[in-house]
Amino acid sequence: CDNKGATIVIVKIANSEQIVGGYNSLYWNLSSAWKSTRDSFIFSFANKDNLQSAKVGYSNGDESSIYSGNINYGPLFGGGNDLGLSVNNGWYRNYSNSYPDVDIPLNQFKTDDYEVFQVVKK
Repeated sequence: CDNKGATIVIVKIANSEQIVGGYNSLYWNLSSAWKSTRDSFIFSFANKDNLQSAKVGYSNGDESSIYSGNINYGPLFGGGNDLGLSVNNGWYRNYSNSYPDVDIPLNQFKTDDYEVFQVVKK
């Protein structure tokens, strides 16, 4: 997702019906810098077949809303690593910092698959 504008990340958690992810309104690049935004959010569906199970949490706008990282990290939402991808360790969540808790599992979690889509305005 390097040098791509707004993106949405969708992650299917293994051995469950849960889907988590996030929307980033900013460009991803290899600047190794934190960025501030109030337009990004993370989300969780406890059950992929039940839209009523959705939880959404918008960024509080702090300076660590999004980490536009380096080659060791993929999408990274929030200064507490509210939702992130490590090349070596996979998907994880440490604690809620820049986004409210939306029931994304703590620590590393196994995934079946994930996709990153670029969002393009018409």
